[in-house]
Amino acid sequence: MTTGTPKYWWMEGLFNPPPRPTGFSTTDRDEFDVIIVGAGMAGMCAAILAHDRGAEVLLLEASDEVGGTTYKSGGAMWIPDNSLMHVLGIRDDRDSVLRYVVQVAHPDQYDADAEYYGAEEWQWETIGAFYDNAAKAIDALVAAGAFRVTTWPSFTERYPAIVSYHPELDNSIQGFLRHLGPAREDGSAAPGADLVDQLGVAVRSRGIEVRTDHRVQRLLQDETGAAVGVGGTWGDPIYARRGVVFASGGFAHNADLIDEYWRGPLYSSCAVATAQGDFIPIAREAGAELAHMQNGWLYEDILEKAAMNRVNEDKGIPVPPGDSMIYVDRNGNRVVNEKLVYQDRNRVIWDRDKNGDYPNRVLFMVYDDYVAHDTKPTLFWDTFRTPKPYIIEGQTWEEITERIEARLKSLTSVIGDFELAPGFAEQLGQTVDRFNGFARAGVDEDFHRCENMSEYDWHGIPRPGNQKNPGMFPFAETGPYYCVLICGMVLDTNGGPKTNSNSQVLRSDGSVIPGLYGAGNCVASIAGDGYLSLGSTLGPAATFAYLAAESVVQEAPRDTEAARARYTADTLTTSQNS
Repeated sequence: MTTGTPKYWWMEGLFNPPPRPTGFSTTDRDEFDVIIVGAGMAGMCAAILAHDRGAEVLLLEASDEVGGTTYKSGGAMWIPDNSLMHVLGIRDDRDSVLRYVVQVAHPDQYDADAEYYGAEEWQWETIGAFYDNAAKAIDALVAAGAFRVTTWPSFTERYPAIVSYHPELDNSIQGFLRHLGPAREDGSAAPGADLVDQLGVAVRSRGIEVRTDHRVQRLLQDETGAAVGVGGTWGDPIYARRGVVFASGGFAHNADLIDEYWRGPLYSSCAVATAQGDFIPIAREAGAELAHMQNGWLYEDILEKAAMNRVNEDKGIPVPPGDSMIYVDRNGNRVVNEKLVYQDRNRVIWDRDKNGDYPNRVLFMVYDDYVAHDTKPTLFWDTFRTPKPYIIEGQTWEEITERIEARLKSLTSVIGDFELAPGFAEQLGQTVDRFNGFARAGVDEDFHRCENMSEYDWHGIPRPGNQKNPGMFPFAETGPYYCVLICGMVLDTNGGPKTNSNSQVLRSDGSVIPGLYGAGNCVASIAGDGYLSLGSTLGPAATFAYLAAESVVQEAPRDTEAARARYTADTLTTSQNS
């Protein structure tokens, strides 16, 4: 733990990413031991590990470049009982971690006295597999030269590492040190773009074949149902002697799947445009059972940015900056602790009323002139500093209300019929007055803002003169005031086929689909409806990619000649009937 003024390490070049890797090997071969679908974190990790265990590997990517959403991520990996902890003489407790995961991932199921703490048996199995193999996976990948790791630093450098997202459940030293991330050559922390760069070097140096612009649309199966290859946008099928590993991301940009499965209105996602959920219909056709389809890594976006581009390039809003700042609903009331971590803060956006509507599908971030011109370092650079086309300004609450109403009318094609409630301006003024009283006292009686370490770390240092609560300060008595329209987004969805402790895809009867594996956001996540902590996406992605690679290379080779004959006949029949 350091003392003094925080240096804000992320400001020192963290967001100057290297270009996505290029220059991979490519041939026209149509048969390999293992085919891996998706060249993000999970896919590249699985490719490296399967190759190093002697398999001939083909990596297929739907986009024209590798890295997927991992490239846009922070790069963190949540890894319990990791080797960097061991160097410090610190060990995790398996039961404590599994209990914590169930509490966060399945809060409605959690029962301290029940078997598996209330989790279902398949959930408990995969959670246990994650704990037992997460550190092994990272060690194997580091040893293979896939990437370097370091402990993810605290944002304010007040703590030994970044604080757990749920310090109320675990604020132990282990809770800090489970956070790993990619490291540069000098040992400093780096974002996901550097992680992809390092993985790309490892893939390229091995001569692993990578084919971009290859979107997989079909799984080939033999007469027993085993996966023996894939088909897609490129033409002739490609065959796999041992198996197929899907690591193709979620379905955040597939409007039909969102309408079918998602919890409510979804205006944007940080996921790359190829997050179309291609594995969902493929897995359903193969007989897989789906789970956690309403779940994802919840986030927020600026509505007017989302209206222009569903693919968010700015990574959304992890925690809104500013102390004289609140979120209000269409009635002018606060509805949430604005400094909660994103997964928990954003749930309110998808709350439904008694009529089944989503009254919080638009929220209003309101703040004063100090926040609008604050120059303290934050995770946002200047996102909420004026002037910006999406920032609404008004000298009084009445004036800003009029301008909000006009802005909402201009967005009806996106949000539908959504209006402020009568009396919004008056209620907003009363809400600000109530918040100001809390800020002067330093205690948020309504939502307990900035009362735990995680919120304090994300918020950063208080403004000069604030000796009460670092995340709260009274609004200025006079305008100008500002407002930004906030909507729900996801980093990506994380529901999909159920998998087991070997990353094998499961049928509804619990049996495995031979030769078919999944890792990353395309399968049902161990995180369930929660966010375990920073790195909940990439930590499990690397772990289950490791398990998939370990298992698929041990599959007995299948008869690809029979598969060729079968799919030639099948293709002819389909062509004649069409």
